[in-house]
Amino acid sequence: MIIWVASYPRSGNTFFRVLLNHHYNIHTYSVYDDKPLIERRVDWEVVGHLPRPMSVVEMAHAQETFFVKTHELPADDFPAIYLVRDGRDSLISYAHYILTFEQKDKDQTVQQDDFRNTLYGLIAYNASFGGWGPNVLAWAERPSLTTILKFEDLVISASPLSIVKKALDEVGYINNLSALSDEPPSFGKLHDQMPKFFREGRIGTWRDELPDDLHELFWDKHGTAMEKMGYLK
Repeated sequence: MIIWVASYPRSGNTFFRVLLNHHYNIHTYSVYDDKPLIERRVDWEVVGHLPRPMSVVEMAHAQETFFVKTHELPADDFPAIYLVRDGRDSLISYAHYILTFEQKDKDQTVQQDDFRNTLYGLIAYNASFGGWGPNVLAWAERPSLTTILKFEDLVISASPLSIVKKALDEVGYINNLSALSDEPPSFGKLHDQMPKFFREGRIGTWRDELPDDLHELFWDKHGTAMEKMGYLK
């Protein structure tokens, strides 16, 4: 069986997987190749990421429970833990990620225009995993068992373990859980180990990096999802 660890990109998916590994030694998998993780074994170990032992279809029909990362829109009725982050911070982080990992010329200096154009595309078009707002609404409104976690809650909590445990309980993961550690991993340490994945982790970066015109466009396109998730303009 699969329990999805779902999110729009740059919304706390990797951080939640780190917490699963750190607190409970629960390993996770991905529907993607996750080449940056696979190329650096230290990243595997921090995240608790393992290569898939079988196809996603086979995992879905197995007796064992697999926690599997996805950014795709929901397409089945398996339980899901959905990570959501203020869409403005999420898209800014995703734009930086795209320009870091997906540049054709890795030696090219990223210009401000590159960042703005990338960010505009993520806000205006739904080509990337359905778009931020539609992705959030599709998972939040699906009839199947889905628990929603806010990235901000995980980051500011002095005891994210309680949030993780509650989420596992809500999706019916019963496995005689006993926490290995009560202490959350330091974001600073995670940044040192995986700086491209854990770039800043700050809440409200959009205030410094989101131009006013793109903010208005974002709210026009994604305001319904923002309001449903309790984020204020």
